Amino acid sequence: MSQDVLKNLVDLPDTPGSDHYPKFQVDAELEAAADKRIANYEESHRSAVLPLLHIIQKRFGFIGAEAIEW
Repeated sequence: MSQDVLKNLVDLPDTPGSDHYPKFQVDAELEAAADKRIANYEESHRSAVLPLLHIIQKRFGFIGAEAIEW
């Protein structure tokens, strides 16, 4: 697969899930859950990325571009 094709796929603003699942929105409940997870990884907050993605996947049914940005 060429780099251009791969870049175009990655840069898509919508994913197939965006047609079938609720729009990603950060509310107080999601912020609290994220803060709780991040607190478990005080030495390296980057280590909390996978647990945060699990929270988003469970809540929204997919991980879209907006969730990844957040």
